Amino acid sequence: MTARHRFRPRVRVDWFRVLADLQHLGLTNLDVSQRLNIPNRTVGGWKNEGAEPRHSDGEALLALWREVTGKTRDGHPTQMAGFRRFT
Repeated sequence: MTARHRFRPRVRVDWFRVLADLQHLGLTNLDVSQRLNIPNRTVGGWKNEGAEPRHSDGEALLALWREVTGKTRDGHPTQMAGFRRFT
């Protein structure tokens, strides 16, 4: 007897869109870096180079995004990242 497998889409945070939302609302990358106390170059890497923040930095960035946009945690921008197999 074989096991049944299901595939679920992997969804991840779209860091470019998170930062683009903040920029649209008047915050520059420098503003974000100062508010999060991280180097401006790091924020630029998240937006322009496809880098992903460390967990703690990502949580802080999402908290700032929620504060500025007034949206809930579940409302952050996401993107599809392939599929994950569940048994």
